[in-house]
Amino acid sequence: MKLLLHWLRWDLRRFRWPLLAWVALLAAFTAFVWYLNAHLLTVDRRLLDWPEGMGAVLGLMEVFILLPILSSDPASGTQPFWKTRPPAGLAVAAAKSVLVLTFFLLLPLIAWWLVLKACGFDSEQGRQWGGKTWMEFIWWAE
Repeated sequence: MKLLLHWLRWDLRRFRWPLLAWVALLAAFTAFVWYLNAHLLTVDRRLLDWPEGMGAVLGLMEVFILLPILSSDPASGTQPFWKTRPPAGLAVAAAKSVLVLTFFLLLPLIAWWLVLKACGFDSEQGRQWGGKTWMEFIWWAE
């Protein structure tokens, strides 16, 4: 457990700027979708097409952040973490899994839930919005 937490802290420190950019863009996208939903009757119709492009940009950003996170450390090998032994593969894999699941699955789902609750939708009403489902807007969370 101690080694897992060490790898998790190490990855959080090492990838703090891309992860902060991801969280900031996700928050901006969530605020934009909330704004569209809250002002649906008065918003310019051209703005309704923007979430698809923004979702594509977030999806590409996710791929380019995930690639270095998942490929930066070997699960085992000759590069020693300490001078006496290579890193434990299970701790490295578990730390990467926690990081990826938290930032790239849990946070988008929380953002989705927050927008639903902020707009006053229950689960059935929130599934359809302007002919598009929420998962079409945040398709990278599927």
